[in-house]
Amino acid sequence: SEFDRELLKRETALTDAKNRELELAQMRQKEAFDKALAEREKRVEQLAAQLASSETEKQLAVLEAEYPGHFEVSEDVDFADYIYLAERLATYSGKALHSKKNHCNRFEAENDWDFVPLNRELIPGCMDMLDMWTEENYQRLDKSIAYEHEALLKCFAAYEKLGLEGGVLRVQGKIVGFSVGEFTSSSCFDVHFEKAYSSMNGAYPMVCREFTRMLMKKYPSLVYMNREDDMGLEALRRSKISYRPEFMLRKFSARWKDE
Repeated sequence: SEFDRELLKRETALTDAKNRELELAQMRQKEAFDKALAEREKRVEQLAAQLASSETEKQLAVLEAEYPGHFEVSEDVDFADYIYLAERLATYSGKALHSKKNHCNRFEAENDWDFVPLNRELIPGCMDMLDMWTEENYQRLDKSIAYEHEALLKCFAAYEKLGLEGGVLRVQGKIVGFSVGEFTSSSCFDVHFEKAYSSMNGAYPMVCREFTRMLMKKYPSLVYMNREDDMGLEALRRSKISYRPEFMLRKFSARWKDE
């Protein structure tokens, strides 16, 4: 009958409408799922990238909490940072650092010196000193020193923009050493570069001590000096150990396990 045909027509239209709503709901659900999956993959990539460049135990714990058991972790022993108490570097107090204090005493007795904050006007002199330092030490240093030289020149070029701070050791107005770094927190300063003439007795301990003193005076909240890693170089390792680190900031690499 006409009534039955009309009823069937309406039921068909209603079914078609429900099917379209279901399809739209499924599409929205798929879009939401794809978005969530993409965000998850992006998060994994970000975390993996962070740890691929050698990161800390704290960051490793974050990765394991979010993706338990999905990463293979190995320790990068050569990239552990040497962390020192600023107070000890500023005074060289204690028997273990007595030789550093003696070197500084000798330097002060033999030289007319001063230590000043690094600024744009002093950078050309530091670059000249860096060239001379590199020439004098090139034969005994790892070939990667060329990369450090280039990195330091880039830091000088963008010194203010990068928010870096530095100090310069001078003898009778001539630059014989400098140090450059930045704060990583209100209580910790990271020393990126430190150079001094090794032929000048006590120059390196003086740069370290005076730069730390300068920072402590300007920033009373300073507690730690991070003098970074030794890159697996034995001579650099011995030097960093001789300043008696308070502790080592261990670093790790993590790789996503194959399913």
